Amino acid sequence: MTVLDRFLDAKFYADDLASRGATHPDHERADELLRQRESELFAEYRLDTETPEGSAKFDRLLELADAYRQDETKYEALSEFASGLSHE
Repeated sequence: MTVLDRFLDAKFYADDLASRGATHPDHERADELLRQRESELFAEYRLDTETPEGSAKFDRLLELADAYRQDETKYEALSEFASGLSHE
């Protein structure tokens, strides 16, 4: 499983818990997992969200992740974008 896939799993899990009204401890665990996966993602793709450029790239990644969540055929676009980040 790639860093991107682990991040997506954590993001979608956190989103699902939020939409279902899960307990506070469940939210805390999901948020911690998501923060860990975000850190891995930032390191893998050298994203610095403290800069406008890095923040814009992460925002675009999130947009593509949301599109993928709605339509699984969008994974290729998300994967290609992420792959481009790793080659910068």
